[in-house]
Formats: sequence, structure tokens, C-alpha cells
Amino acid sequence: MAGTISMAPLYFVFFFLLVTANEGSSIKPIVSIDPNWATIFTKESVTLTCNVDPPGPKDQIYYWYRDNQIVPMYLGTNIVKIDRASKEHGGSYQCQTVTSDKSDPVRLQVTSNWLALKVPLYVYEGDDLYVACAGYPGYSARNAVLYRGNEVIASSPSDGKFLVGTANMAMSGSYSCTRQVKHLLIYYSYSSQAYISVRELFSKPIVNASQNHLTEGDHMTITCDTELRPHRETTELQFAFYRNGHNVQGFSSSNQYGVSSAQPEDAGKYTCEVRTKSQTVQKRSNEINIEVTELFSKPVMKVSPNQVTEGDHMTITCDTELSPHRETTELQFAFYRNGHNVQGFSLSNQYGVPSAQLEDSGSYTCEVRMKNNMVQKRSNEINIQVTAQQASEVTVRLEPPQGQVYAGEKLEVFCSVDKWVGSLIFSWCKHKRTACEEKRASSQEQHFVVEAVPEGYGGEYQCIVTTEDTKVSIRSTNTWISVS
Repeated sequence: MAGTISMAPLYFVFFFLLVTANEGSSIKPIVSIDPNWATIFTKESVTLTCNVDPPGPKDQIYYWYRDNQIVPMYLGTNIVKIDRASKEHGGSYQCQTVTSDKSDPVRLQVTSNWLALKVPLYVYEGDDLYVACAGYPGYSARNAVLYRGNEVIASSPSDGKFLVGTANMAMSGSYSCTRQVKHLLIYYSYSSQAYISVRELFSKPIVNASQNHLTEGDHMTITCDTELRPHRETTELQFAFYRNGHNVQGFSSSNQYGVSSAQPEDAGKYTCEVRTKSQTVQKRSNEINIEVTELFSKPVMKVSPNQVTEGDHMTITCDTELSPHRETTELQFAFYRNGHNVQGFSLSNQYGVPSAQLEDSGSYTCEVRMKNNMVQKRSNEINIQVTAQQASEVTVRLEPPQGQVYAGEKLEVFCSVDKWVGSLIFSWCKHKRTACEEKRASSQEQHFVVEAVPEGYGGEYQCIVTTEDTKVSIRSTNTWISVS
């Protein structure tokens, strides 16, 4: 016919571009229907939308299919409105863009029956599940009864819309309803059946760890992975984590639980839980087992010698053992006496006292840490008692020898001990006399001098040595001095 242009070549060009452009595409649109009923009556209206994520350019071309056949009249737009639907509008709808795959098919049923059980095309866990036992538009209806299988689950003398409840996977199945619809002044009873398929809102969570076998001090990250279903990717989820059944991180928007420095007590069986913010859907993962090996053993202290006496060289050692897999880890050691630090952190695992004194006694501990302070351990206490050093023998040497002196001559007395530590008091005493000549010294020998021996100086003498700290004394044998 003159003035008429055939559209067939143009569709062929579009189809060729579509096939060649979307080879290897990973984008898959989703078809939504408003209102969200899988069944509509003839003469009712419905809107189909092709949802693409991410959205394409404004001049994006959309292609629509019904029962796998391209629908030329819908070409170009992402929104298709069907007014006063007829049975020919029923079928499986799909959409596609030049850069996307085909969407999954969505089946729209168009009926002219007197009664239809309308169920949602899309219903997900946690949704309020509504159904409608609807009479044909423009006709009065009454006494709706809703069944699941043979069981009555709801009824209404007037309204045919029912809230079945909060949707869960167990609600999937066949439903039916009965209702009376008025036609020509008489109410007739009708029934209708539909299948409800509740879709998973999000998958069962899977708990994963950065490592299942950690060493003390390692950073540990546990992730709770789940996947929201298309149409519901914007649903806000909350995550919680558990170890051996006890909560370690309450519900929050983070799907990760982190421990900056894992300790042996962080080992155990971990699970995670995911829920919607409204708490209508909640799911828990399976368990995973996480092991945490000690980086190094609890330090143990040793002292040498086992019995420390005043003046001894005392060495305290802080012993620990690194894990075989971490033998190159650099450790630092510190030492404490009665809770006070006596040697700060260093690479040496020994604390030495060249000459132990009584004040070096006390309760000792040591501490071992990694250079970055991520792991730190303290030993048990050991009690070190420094025993006072005591002289076992005091000797006396005289000048002139044998203690034979003349009156007026000079007498020198040398008092000495075989062992010495600290400050000593040397006393040169005449037998049975309380008065003594005393001298303090920090040496093993003391020197007494009588410049001119008086005539009455003769008699028995002793040298007495007393430790100033402990007041323990030891005496020499009696020494006789004869004055001529």
C-alpha cells in the first residue's frame, strides 16, 4: 500500500544489534509488576517495569518478550502499561537491553472467571503476606473463605483480602478460596486456587575466617557472608557473632568481627547470625573451628645460685619457648622485685646482681613481650632470700710477735676475718672488761695501735667482729699480752 513502510527490516536490525551487543553480558534485569498480583482480571490495568542495575543511559533501548517472542509495540521503553487487559496479554514476560542478558520470565495470568485467588507475584521472607479472594470487578461478592490444603485459615463475610502472616519459607504451597459472587440478583458460589512461592530474602550465612589456624598475636578477621536476593538488595541487614555459643559481638551493620591480637582464649567454635532490622527474618550459620597456638610459653624464672648469700653473684633467668613456626620472633624481657621494675624491657633474658645484698631479697617476676607489645606474658613469682654472710673465724696478729712488750713501747694489733661482706664493727677488748676499743670498716682486717703501752696493760684480750646489719658477732681465741 502506498505510504506504508514495513517495520520488519527495522526489527531485524534491532535484533541483530541486541544479539551482538550483549554477548558475554553479566547484567540481568528484573521484571516487576504493579500491582504485585500474579493474576488479574480482564479489563483491569497493570504496569510492568524492566529494572536494570546499574541503570543504563537515558536513551537506553529496552526489548520486551512475551512467551519468548519479541513484542514490537513495547520496544524502547522500560515501563509498559497495559490498560483494560485481555486474555491475550497473559503470558511469560521478559525484558532485555542492548548490554544485558534477558531477565527471568515473569508469568502474568489474565482471567475472566467470576472468582480469582490473587497471590503476590513476588513475596519474600519477612514480607506481610496478603492474598485476595476477589470477585470479578463490578460484581458484588460475599462470604470469602481461605484454605491451605483442606484447612480453613481465614474467613470474612464482606472483605476478601486476607493477611496470612509474616512470610516464611514454610508458607509456600497451594492455597484456595471460596466466595459467593452476585450475578443477575443471585449469589453463586465459586472457588479459585493458586500457588504461593515464598522466596528466600537472603541466603543462609556462611562464616569464614582469615585463617583457621592462628598464632597468638595474629590479626583475626571473621566474616559473615550472605546474599540478598534481587529486588531486595537494599534491605538493611544486621550481623552478630558467637564463640562457643556466647555472643562476642552484638547485632550491627558490620558483617565482620575482628581481633587485633588473637589470644588462646579466642580459640573456639564460631557462628554468625544475620537478621533484618525489623527482626522478621533471622538465620544462623554453621560452625567453624578456629585454633590459636601460643606464640611463646608462659615464662618461668630461675635463680643461680639456688641459695644466695650476701656477696654472691646472683643471676635470674627468664625462660620461655617460642612456637616452632615463629622461632625468629624477637622477644623482650623485663624483671620486677616486689612489683617494682628493676630492669626494663631488653633483649636479655637475664638480670644479674654482681654482689647480692640483703635488700636484694624479695618476690621476683619477669615479663616477656613481642617488640610490638601485641603479646605480653608474666611469670609466676619466685621468692629469693639473700642470706647474711657471717665470718666463721677471727684471727689476731700482734707486733711485736708473741705479745711480749715493754712498758712505753708501741703495740700493733691486726684483727681479721676469713669472710667479709658489708660493714663490720671490730672491737678490741680486754677479758672481763666491758669497755672496748671499736672501729668500723668495710674490709676484712682492722688495725689497732697502742703508741705507748702502759704498765697495767697486760692480760687476756679478744677481737670481736660484728656485722653492722645483722648484729651477729664472732670472737677470736684469747690472746695474752705480757708487759715488762
